[in-house]
Order: sequence, then C-alpha cells, then structure tokens
Amino acid sequence: YVLHSADIGAQTQDENLSTKWTNCCIQEFYNQTLLEQQLGLEVTPYMADLLNDECKANSLQNGFINDIVLPLWQSLAQCFPLLDCFVKSLIKNRDRYLQHMNELYEENEEDDDLICSLTTDG
Repeated sequence: YVLHSADIGAQTQDENLSTKWTNCCIQEFYNQTLLEQQLGLEVTPYMADLLNDECKANSLQNGFINDIVLPLWQSLAQCFPLLDCFVKSLIKNRDRYLQHMNELYEENEEDDDLICSLTTDG
C-alpha cells in the first residue's frame, strides 16, 4: 500500500516536479501509441493525441488524481496524519489542471471539435 502510494505519488510534489513527471508520462504514452501503430495494433484511446491536445492531457491528469491518487493518499494520511501535506499538494495540483482545462475551454468555446471533460470530483 505504502509502496504503491510512493510509486504513483509524483502528483504529491510541487508544481515543477509534478509537471515534469506529467510530461514524462505523456511522452511515454505517446511513444506507446507510436509503437502500437507500427505493430498494427489499435491505439489505446486515452493515450492518443495527448501531445497535441492539452485539454485532454489535463483532463487525464485530473481524472488520475481524483480517481486513483487522491483516494489512496487520503487513506494513507488517515493512518499517518503527517502525510496530509501531500494530500493538500495533490488537491492543489488537481485544481491547477482543472483551471488550465477551464482556460483552454474558454479560449476555444466556439470550436465544436474541442471536447473537454471538466470534472471536479473529490
């Protein structure tokens, strides 16, 4: 449980470090889609176009934090209250992704091709 929390805990870090890890994951997902295409496989849908679609990338990170990382770290912080600072950092990073999604959505409101899932769960 603790090891898994550490493994996916990059979003508990400050903005610069969490953004760096986000960009690494997006690049890894992009590389995977290229390999899938080269092998004639169906491209994993949530990994497609992340480099070209900031809204989709921010939505993916927001969902990852809300649905996976935040619940895990909240339970961990209940057992170890000193870890609550990491939960606060997660919420701050999640809100930053959400804010960026909102900004992108507002900039492109008239673009029918832009689909931006705005979630605020958690």
